[in-house]
Formats: sequence, structure tokens, C-alpha cells
Amino acid sequence: MKIKPSVVLISLLILSMIGGGLATGFVGMTLGDEALKGVTQPENRPTKKLAGDNQTPIGRDGLEILNEQDIVAKVKAKIYTESKTKTKTKTKGETKKKKQQRKTLKKDNQ
Repeated sequence: MKIKPSVVLISLLILSMIGGGLATGFVGMTLGDEALKGVTQPENRPTKKLAGDNQTPIGRDGLEILNEQDIVAKVKAKIYTESKTKTKTKTKGETKKKKQQRKTLKKDNQ
């Protein structure tokens, strides 16, 4: 019985793919292990330490509800001041450009 070259090629490709997968998996595991050597798992409930003897969970008791109108007013004021500064810088830049264009036109006309 004769061995077909296509069967040999396919089996060689499959074996090389398996070998490459194993090699990259090994390298990845090694690099990951090296990267996580100094890292330890945190305690079960680290918030218990911070809370001390308080019975209320952290973050629940100091909840402050903000007024939506105040927030909208602050955002609009910030947008307005930013747009004002942008237009000022644009007008300064535009006047410089216009002055340069005038100078070049004068030089061309002379």
C-alpha cells in the first residue's frame, strides 16, 4: 500500500499546529506566572476592616442627592465660558491671518 503525499502533508500540518499551540500555551503560562508572582488574593471582605464596628455598609449612609437644576446650570456655565474663550482665540488668530494677508497683498502690489 502506497502512502499518498496529501495525507502526509495534512498530518504534518495538523501536528505542527498542535505543537505550535502547545508551545504558545506554555510560553503564555510562563509569562503570566512570572507577571503574577508578587500578587496575592485579597481578603474576603476588606470593607469590614474599614468600617470597624459600624453596622451600616460603607457608602450607604453618606448619600447626598444633588439638585438636577444646579448641575445643569453649572454645565451650561462651563460650556458658555469654554465657547467664549474659544471664540476669543479664534478672533485673535483670524486677525493675525488677515494682517499677514494684507502684508502679502501690499508686497505683491508694490
